[in-house]
Amino acid sequence: MNVSTFDNNLILKPLRMIALITIFAGVSALIFEVKYFADFSVGLYFSRLIATTIGFIVLTLTYSKYGEKHAVLFIHILILSITTSFAIIIYLIPNTLFMNSHLLALTIFTTALFLSWDTKNQIIVAIYYNIIFATSILYNDNTIYFLPNVFSTVLFVLLISVLSVSATAINSRLREKLTESTQNAREIFENSIEGIFRISEFGELVSANNTFYSTIDELNIKLNNNKNFPSILLGKNNIKNIILEVNNNGFIKDRIIEIKRDDNEIMFISLNLRPSIVNKKSNIKYYDGSILDVTKRIKTELTQIETLLKLQDAKQKQEKKSQEALELKDSKIQLLAKINHELKTPINSISIFLDLIETNAMKNEEELKNFASSAKKSTELMLDTLNKYLDFTKIEAGKLELENELFNFREKIEESTSLLLPFAELKNITLSSGVAEDVPNLFFGDGNHYKQIILNLCNNALKFTDYGSVRISVTKGRSLDDKFEVITEVSDTGRGISEEKISSLFAPYKQINSKLDSKFGSGLGLLICKELTKLLGGTITVKSKINEGTTFSFNSFFELHENSDL
Repeated sequence: MNVSTFDNNLILKPLRMIALITIFAGVSALIFEVKYFADFSVGLYFSRLIATTIGFIVLTLTYSKYGEKHAVLFIHILILSITTSFAIIIYLIPNTLFMNSHLLALTIFTTALFLSWDTKNQIIVAIYYNIIFATSILYNDNTIYFLPNVFSTVLFVLLISVLSVSATAINSRLREKLTESTQNAREIFENSIEGIFRISEFGELVSANNTFYSTIDELNIKLNNNKNFPSILLGKNNIKNIILEVNNNGFIKDRIIEIKRDDNEIMFISLNLRPSIVNKKSNIKYYDGSILDVTKRIKTELTQIETLLKLQDAKQKQEKKSQEALELKDSKIQLLAKINHELKTPINSISIFLDLIETNAMKNEEELKNFASSAKKSTELMLDTLNKYLDFTKIEAGKLELENELFNFREKIEESTSLLLPFAELKNITLSSGVAEDVPNLFFGDGNHYKQIILNLCNNALKFTDYGSVRISVTKGRSLDDKFEVITEVSDTGRGISEEKISSLFAPYKQINSKLDSKFGSGLGLLICKELTKLLGGTITVKSKINEGTTFSFNSFFELHENSDL
């Protein structure tokens, strides 16, 4: 790279150093040369004094704006003064030719080293040297020639100059290539997409490229005055643990660090770290690493994972729905088959009784009454099964509607017990009911559906109770504006229900899968009770213990009548 392409400020320090050397050398020469060459003391004195003075003036001017602006010009002035000083001495004292020429060559060579000067300026200095050197020879006598004649001597000096310039030119080109290579490496370092850094084993940030500092700025991280490596970039670890891990494992590669900025935005970086060099003077170990902002990539990956999980969840839900639909379809088929079976039994019974009556097979009138009674019970069982199924289909279709009629609450309880009493007596089970005194008699609402819940719950209680009792208990609940809450409990001393079965007790079609329940109907009764309770504004719960009994409790809401105590 040519000096002309440099900023003048880059050669000010070398220029000042050369000026100082010139001053020191000039003063030294004044002391020694004037003493040892007394015959030429005046000429020597003024030549050295002029060169020293020029050096001092140049040194002073380098600290001014004019000197900073024209640094290259002052270099040429300084070299001309040095070269002229040596030429005068060679002219005055020819015997010093070899020593002074060597000193002059050394001075020019040192100057070139200090300035890393280009070929053009070196040729100019060589011209200074040759012109002044040749002039000093031509103005002297022939004793100065170290070759046969003046032409040979000048030619030899020119040859030496050409060789010197050529060697310097080659050296300059090598330096240019080295500078270019160094510059390319520096540009690659600074323009890397990753933030590259070097830290000491104590966590001090030694050096870093521009991308590192840009990433730090994006993360809203402020470096401390002591330039310690930001601990936030290490995640949950501190610098000692990280260094220990690198020493043990050899490196840290692509470690994702989550960082929460001051504005609560979450960002992610990828951290790499490995051992580098050991400073031989301080014996401090260094580590090279890099950071890369991977926030966009990580957030994209997280979004993809979240989307995949949602798709998997949706797929599982769909598969579950499909499985439930298949199970529901199978259950409905089983239910219809069971209802078909339950209808066939009473129909066949009725058909047999009618055939017996038609063929006059009964022995007496009493037997005829028994046939008629049995046929009636079969008809009632058939109607009950059909009604339950019809109610269930209405509930499934959402078409079951409530009636809002005035009814006598206690009469509904009595009607229910009257219908169930024969069944209870047949099994020798005590059936009782009790209504609290603070529960009114008259309500507006759907008394028939309330009665249906009581009948279904009591039917179940009687079916699964072999001995003991079944009791209906009614108490007052909350009073909400014009609504009155009634809490009803149906308890028995029957077989009880296991804990695992209670959770699926009110699920549709679940009961029909039990071999024990299959003896006692379709199993739609409890499901209908749950849906009817919901229509009445309440909920139904169950408590049970195996071999101790079961209690069903439900609440319902009705409107009060003006004369509710009648």
